[in-house]
Amino acid sequence: MVKEEGITVYRASRMFNVPERTLRDRFIGRVDPDLCVMGKLPLLDQLEEAKLVNHFKRMADLGYGYTQQECIDVASEFAVQLGKRTKDKPLSMKWMKGFLKGGQRCG
Repeated sequence: MVKEEGITVYRASRMFNVPERTLRDRFIGRVDPDLCVMGKLPLLDQLEEAKLVNHFKRMADLGYGYTQQECIDVASEFAVQLGKRTKDKPLSMKWMKGFLKGGQRCG
């Protein structure tokens, strides 16, 4: 409505109960809603996840396919090595589902 009907960002934010800053950021192009999934940022960045994927593929090529729990264990150890997790806080099946789903998030 801001673009098509010319109403103010302030008015649109009140009409649709959207924070004014959020709407303004999208309107001026600071945030691209098509490239952004809102929510918690992933534990591992894209490069780190790519390293895990490459490791899993390399092992599969050698004839060893990891179970999901083994993937979680390997990823947990990797996160510990990176200083992003402690040994007493291993990753979970919820992490695995997000890993398999893919897609970057932004804050």
